[in-house]
Parts: sequence; C-alpha cells; structure tokens
Amino acid sequence: MRKQKKMSAGGFLALTVILTMLLCGCGKTGQWQDKQEEKDTAAETDSEQGKADQTEQEQEREKELETEGQVQEPVQADKIIALTFDDGPSVTTTKVLDILEEYDIVATFFLIGQNIPGNEKILDRQVAMGCELCNHSYSYDSMDQMTPEEIQKSIADTTALIEETAGQTPMFFRPPNIAISNTMYENIDLPFICGFLCNDWVPTETAKQRCASVLKQAKDGGIILLHDFYGNDKTVEALPAIIEGLQADGYEFVTLSELFERKGVDPDVEYKIWTVVE
Repeated sequence: MRKQKKMSAGGFLALTVILTMLLCGCGKTGQWQDKQEEKDTAAETDSEQGKADQTEQEQEREKELETEGQVQEPVQADKIIALTFDDGPSVTTTKVLDILEEYDIVATFFLIGQNIPGNEKILDRQVAMGCELCNHSYSYDSMDQMTPEEIQKSIADTTALIEETAGQTPMFFRPPNIAISNTMYENIDLPFICGFLCNDWVPTETAKQRCASVLKQAKDGGIILLHDFYGNDKTVEALPAIIEGLQADGYEFVTLSELFERKGVDPDVEYKIWTVVE
C-alpha cells in the first residue's frame, strides 16, 4: 500500500488563501451586479419620467399653438346704453367730442340740416371717432303740422347733406320737440327715436341736476337724450360725471345702430317711437 502524502502546513495555508480570494471575489461580483441592477432601474425610471415630462411639455405647447390660432372674442358688457345729442353741429359739439374722446366712447348725434354748412370738419371728426349721425330735420321746426311734401323735403335735404359731407346715411330720425303725427309716420321712412329726457335744454337746470336725472333713469337698452346746441355748456359740464356714473354701474356705451343690433331688435316698427330697446 502506498502511503498518502501529507499536505504541508505551507500548502494548506496557500489553499486557504486561494479559497478566501475566490469567495470574496464572488461576493464582490454579487454586490456589483446588485448595484448595476439598481443603476439600470434608476436609469429606466429617469427615462420614463423624462418621457412623461416631455409629453406634458408637448401637450402644453400644443394648447399654446391652438390658443394662438384662435381669435379672442371681446368681452361684452351685460348692460348697454346709447348717449344721443340733438341740435348740432355747433361749437358745443366739439366740446362734447373732446370728452367722448377722453373716455374713448361713442355717441349718436341727431343733426339739424341747416347747421351743417360751415361745420363739415365736426362731422368728419364724429365719423372718425366711430359716432353715428342721424336726422333731426332741416330747420328744427315742429313737423306735426306740416304737409306730406314739407315733411319729405325736410328729411331728404338733411339726409343729403349728411351723406355728401360725411359719407354716412342716417338710419334714425328724432322729431323736433318730440312732436309727432300720423302724417309724419307715413312720410318718414326711418325709425323714430325719443329717449330719456333730463331737461338739459332748460337754462336753470344745473349740471348736477342733469347728471342725477340721467343716472336715475338709466336702464339696460336705454337711450339718453341730451343736447349739443350752441351755448349748452352745463350739459358739457355734466357729461364726465354722467359717463363715469354709468360706467361705474356697468354700462357700455354704443351707437343706436349697435344698440338695436346687440339687442336683436328690428327698429322698423310702424307708428312707434323708441326710448328703450328690449
């Protein structure tokens, strides 16, 4: 029988060292694999989050592009009202226009035909500001006692002057002194307009009283009747307070044509004179 060789102490020690190194190496390899897996998972998470962020950004950008391509509709006031002025044009009209321009609002002017020659520049300015020009007869004589021929001539002459001077065709008529007759209705092919009165043609009526009267009567769809005849400076004085008071109450100022259009009302009604459009 052969005798088994005994492993020397040195050999045993060397084997132990080798085994230890192999075991440590395997442990480190496992730790490295675990860390690598953690890195891969984190990278995948970051990638997914990046894609989500990119998708949100793209969606936001698409919304922005859609908004940019849309025409934004102007917000319209809940209440609208029309300021109207009778008996011009005159130097008082210029003062009224200065105030309207300051507040960036429009009004409707009922013109007397015989007052137009010599005041053409006033009409040009009214049109440039977006105001509306209407017919208030040729000479301001009450028309309720006129013949059909006289009525027709007064209206036709005034309309012709406005068209020739300002290039605008009157769409409404206000009777001088608010005097009306069936003969007038039958011979004037325009809607008749009255409005809320504030006695602003009365010399003793103060600016404060005129303003208070307008604000008290104002209502949605209403027509305010004021005067811009020569020397009516108290109405000019009252106008800023009237405008500010109505604006504070939520009113938007519009022309007569826009008033009827916005309210969806046809003004061509036989034997009717308008003060409120509703």
